Amino acid sequence: MRRRREWAVIALLAAALAVAALLGRATAPDASLLDQRRSSLLAGPAGAKGLADALRRLGVAVVAERRPLAVLDSVPAPGLIALLDLPALLSRTDLQTVRRYVERGGRVFVAGRSRLVTCLGYSTLSVEGDSLAATPPTASWRLPRVYRLLASRPRAEECAGLSPASADTLLRTPGGRPIALRLVYRSGGRVTILADPDLIANHALRQTDAGLVVLPWFLEDGRAGVRFDEYHQGFGEEGSLLGAGLRWTVAAPAGWAMLQLAAAGIVLLALGAVRFGPVAAGVERRRRSSLEHLDALAAALRRAAAGDTAVGLLVAGLRRRLGRAGPAGDRSVRWLGSLGAAARDPRARTTVARLEALIGGRDHPERMVDAANAVEDVWTALGQREIRPRF
Repeated sequence: MRRRREWAVIALLAAALAVAALLGRATAPDASLLDQRRSSLLAGPAGAKGLADALRRLGVAVVAERRPLAVLDSVPAPGLIALLDLPALLSRTDLQTVRRYVERGGRVFVAGRSRLVTCLGYSTLSVEGDSLAATPPTASWRLPRVYRLLASRPRAEECAGLSPASADTLLRTPGGRPIALRLVYRSGGRVTILADPDLIANHALRQTDAGLVVLPWFLEDGRAGVRFDEYHQGFGEEGSLLGAGLRWTVAAPAGWAMLQLAAAGIVLLALGAVRFGPVAAGVERRRRSSLEHLDALAAALRRAAAGDTAVGLLVAGLRRRLGRAGPAGDRSVRWLGSLGAAARDPRARTTVARLEALIGGRDHPERMVDAANAVEDVWTALGQREIRPRF
């Protein structure tokens, strides 16, 4: 009893620890809260999921683009592609793709430091302890650090042909430093540059009025679709485990070896399934009948010289059929004597006497057959009568 109580206490402690672990895992802060990427798929303080959700509620079709920027060549313009805080992830091919998109009349929104900003002829500079003022509507934030735009010399080898027809200041600090610019090109394309990516982060949209300033920049063309570049944020195209396994099988030497072994196994199975000869005759198996079983049992008893045992078993069976169970041997001989004395029919007494003589008689090949016939004769003579001798 004491040991059972100890096991019960251990089980309760284990259950309590398991529940505590599950509750801790459920209430623990998500790892995405520490992620600093400006992704529309992240709900942490630095993410931009709040911006994407706000646009969806305003009726804008928002797409998290997980493919490379080369997809812009097949996207009809005008449409807005948002590149959020990608310092050095854009390649020369990406810049050329964006240039072709703008030349077709597309719209691009760039936030934070990026090679595209430098390509367009601007650079970002950090200003400590400045404040932001935006009109309209009137709103101000006190931020520890603000990025402002500074005109620079564009790199012609990366963005050849992108010369804006006009540049409008959308947001500036009280000291006149530009924070956001809109570049308009002769083809109709537009590029919006936001130096400070914190203005589109979830914490800014939640705690300040930054959304009142930023959201109108995305709604200049009504409710046209917005594509957020998630490929350079680290969220590439999703694939299945089966697809990844197939790609590895085709690309890796070990995968080719596995494919060859599988092909060889399939060929062996195909060869084993084809019959090259006549059907083999099956062995017919027939259940043994009751008479055959008895004949085999009698032969076994005969070979074992167990005639007395066989006769005793026959007499015991007769005794059970007449309603008196008991063992074979001397007791069966005494029972047969009392059975013959109680029988009224002379023929029945003669049959009982013949069976009694077979019990202790000389063993010969026909002894078991005679005993079986004698048992049947006794049953025929006495089976329908209620004769239950007792001794």
